[in-house]
Amino acid sequence: MGHPGFCDNAAAIRQIFIDIPIIDQEVYDVEQGWIARYGEAGIRSFDRFIAVNEKIEERFRNDFKIKTDQIDLIYSAVDTSRIKLFKQTQPSPGC
Repeated sequence: MGHPGFCDNAAAIRQIFIDIPIIDQEVYDVEQGWIARYGEAGIRSFDRFIAVNEKIEERFRNDFKIKTDQIDLIYSAVDTSRIKLFKQTQPSPGC
């Protein structure tokens, strides 16, 4: 998806690509954003859905009744616990 226009026209896009599998992965929050569009028929016509965490997977299954065999749980490749943030005390030269 990635664009509201795509969501608005998902049913028409599905008709154009009727024999082509569509896999969706746009949800990063269980309450806000794209998750609100998952009750729409056009988006529900997609073939598979990627959940980036267990909370999203649960919401797909329980609230939107997406079949378990249509959901792939694929965690983010970024391990934020391993990223160290450094506080810059002085501006870099040239800034």
